[in-house]
Amino acid sequence: MDYFKQRRAFRKLLTEELELSLGQVCLYRELLDYANDEGKMEHQFRLRNSIIASRTGLTEEGVKAARNRLVQEHLIEYTPGSKSKKSPGYKLVQLYGEQPQATC
Repeated sequence: MDYFKQRRAFRKLLTEELELSLGQVCLYRELLDYANDEGKMEHQFRLRNSIIASRTGLTEEGVKAARNRLVQEHLIEYTPGSKSKKSPGYKLVQLYGEQPQATC
């Protein structure tokens, strides 16, 4: 998955189709940036709610609410964590289609 194509597709969705709150947008962008930085754009990754909250300015309850909306809109996949054992899991849903290759 290409970071810049994904970011452009997300921005296009925001412009043309979706109305998301600032918190929901911040959460998505943080997950996108984290996945890119860690080389996990196409894979599940785990990230604690407290870390997401500190990076987005959301409360932990705000993270949960924003995350639920992103799941409902099919922007991310979410796997619950377990208290003190495993952080929640996230996977980005690819938002853009691949363009066919031109032949000469």
